Amino acid sequence: MKLRRIVSLLLTVLMIAGLSTVCLTAEAAETEITSTGAIGNYYNASYLENKAYSGTDLGSTYTPSKTTWKVWSPDATKIQLKLYATGSDMESGAANLGKYDLKKDSATGVWSIALDGDYKNVYYTYVIVSSAGTNETYDIYARAAGVNGDRSMVVDLDSTDPEGWDKDQHVFYDSQTDRVVWEVHIADLTSSDTSGVDKNYQGKFLGFAEGGLTINGKDGAKSVGIDYLVEQGIDAVHIQCPFDFASGDETNPASYNWGYDPKNYNLPEGMYSTNPYDGNVRINEFKQLIQALHDRGIAVIMGVVYNHTYVTTQSAFTYTVPNYYYRMSSSTMYINGTGCGNTTASDKAMFRNYMMQSLKYWVEEYHIDGFRFDLMAAHDTDTMNQIRAMFNGMYGGEGKKIIMYGEPWGAGDLGIPTENQAITSNFSKMSSNIAGFNSYTRQAMHGSEKGTNKGWFTGAASKAYANTLMRGALGKFSSDGFISYPNQSVNYVDCHDGVTWWDNILMSQRAASATNKAGFDTTAELYRQQLRTSFTYLFTAQGIPFTLAGTEFARSKYGNGNSYNAGATNAFDWTRIETYAQEVAYAKGMREIRAAYSPFRNGTTYNSLNWLTTSNANGILAYQLNNNKSGEWSSVIVAVNNGAAGTVTLPSGNWTIVADGEKAGLTSLGTASGTYNIKANGSAILVQGTTASKTAEYNTVTVNHYVGDKLIKSNESVYKVGNNVRP
Repeated sequence: MKLRRIVSLLLTVLMIAGLSTVCLTAEAAETEITSTGAIGNYYNASYLENKAYSGTDLGSTYTPSKTTWKVWSPDATKIQLKLYATGSDMESGAANLGKYDLKKDSATGVWSIALDGDYKNVYYTYVIVSSAGTNETYDIYARAAGVNGDRSMVVDLDSTDPEGWDKDQHVFYDSQTDRVVWEVHIADLTSSDTSGVDKNYQGKFLGFAEGGLTINGKDGAKSVGIDYLVEQGIDAVHIQCPFDFASGDETNPASYNWGYDPKNYNLPEGMYSTNPYDGNVRINEFKQLIQALHDRGIAVIMGVVYNHTYVTTQSAFTYTVPNYYYRMSSSTMYINGTGCGNTTASDKAMFRNYMMQSLKYWVEEYHIDGFRFDLMAAHDTDTMNQIRAMFNGMYGGEGKKIIMYGEPWGAGDLGIPTENQAITSNFSKMSSNIAGFNSYTRQAMHGSEKGTNKGWFTGAASKAYANTLMRGALGKFSSDGFISYPNQSVNYVDCHDGVTWWDNILMSQRAASATNKAGFDTTAELYRQQLRTSFTYLFTAQGIPFTLAGTEFARSKYGNGNSYNAGATNAFDWTRIETYAQEVAYAKGMREIRAAYSPFRNGTTYNSLNWLTTSNANGILAYQLNNNKSGEWSSVIVAVNNGAAGTVTLPSGNWTIVADGEKAGLTSLGTASGTYNIKANGSAILVQGTTASKTAEYNTVTVNHYVGDKLIKSNESVYKVGNNVRP
């Protein structure tokens, strides 16, 4: 997330006044912020735990002949169900359809009502009377909702499935280190005219899913959108916050937000729907997007934000069970370990249960292949391990391939002892297939935010950075005691937080700034070379490689490191794939090299690296890695340079060059022996032995194209990768 902090005085005033608190945006943290654990046994730590409900039927349960509603609210004194014809009063046909009293089961604290008849597509709220007052609220367990998520909706989920959904398959890989993750926001991919997407679908689920797109929609131009992902060999897409969030207006086509302000956790955001008023449409269209990615062999990773809610005293969780779902230091003060005014309590039975049911629902109903946890440190290690164990047990054990990673830092005191937090230093307490962002390697690569201080790849002559990168090549953090396996390290140099890597490269060397925006469009070879060299390192390091979408075509936000609500700034300029075609091709080639050599993807044991002699020990890093797997190279050398041209002393024998800082892939670029001359700011990969040719497996699938409002289906051959598992 973009870390947000509330000015303490303002926060106190807002809480005392009972007003909603909102996240105020600040610069992203470059280093881990952890809790002191001083609060320890916070207020209401065991409150109502003896009333925890183990059932999975909270919310509305639909059948054509009867719908049942259930609410867990042990201390409420009265709950009523209100039914509506529409999701808001401003819609045509708006009407109140009745009010009904729910009945409480004192043993479980669950209130319920069952109404005979067909209530499909009826909208509803609860009126809950409790210590928080009398409040009308949406259902925290809702799986469908009307416009802006204010009213929940009874949904027949089977009716929301797109054609062929019963044949849709998860895209799983044997190891999460087999993936190169590409982080993207739904709207960014197609909200510019350069995407060639019809205006009605720009920035929408369906625009993202559309095949056959070219730059500016011109015949013969380069492919963009989802077809570009296929051509690049991108095999895992991390979608930022596709769930329903509060910080945007679904009725306003110009509205934009990253979405780290959750509202309804179990349904998609209506901003990306062609009709946010009908709760069915957003579900159907998000499924179409997932289906389109799966058809192309691309795994779908979903960004989730369970660590806080958008509002606090006025949230549906507070209205439903006051003072339970959050960590609090007193009966009136919320612990603000997220910088957003509140921190949810994953260590409490009902919120832990809520998280687990929600995640399982996204896997089973939407076929999501993995999850990225925002401010994962706000959750306790027991909860994360229980989530992992739940996944591992799904699909006859194939669920162990569901990817899990998150941010191992918080934004203040998290309210639980440090030893219980899912932070970097506690990774040894978590399962091997739970990963965290490696901020240490990132810091060494890129230096400070906005390039105030250079990183190693932008020319910093730093022995400390060089040592960190040597550890990072093994998928390690700054200390051996932090993580136990390479598959726990997410290696990255940029993400949605902060400036793009390209912008950092330019700003660190004063080639561009807020007052020199034209500089961000430079095509100077030095900066392009530095970009390509970073790909050489990132795609060969053990762990999970992760890039911001578009980094491979020098994506720029023109120095804006906090673009959470800047739609035009974030929109892809697809013409850059032509301007920076060499970098695009280089990134693709590096993906092919990584896929062809299994030691780069070794997630369970650390490789043994033979560091080679170079002409500049801190400025040129080079190592040899051996392999005994049949059909792959027997030995590989990786070399990266952050300064003047120099040499690498090669082990004996003849070496084939497959990447030279200009080109990369599985085709020979020449041979070398004795020494290798590495270019200034350049890189190289040299190999011995042979590797089997990468065989492309093409399947013919039916894909959707949209021309205006007309849906056209066509058959296309798409590259299939990974092991597909039927849900």
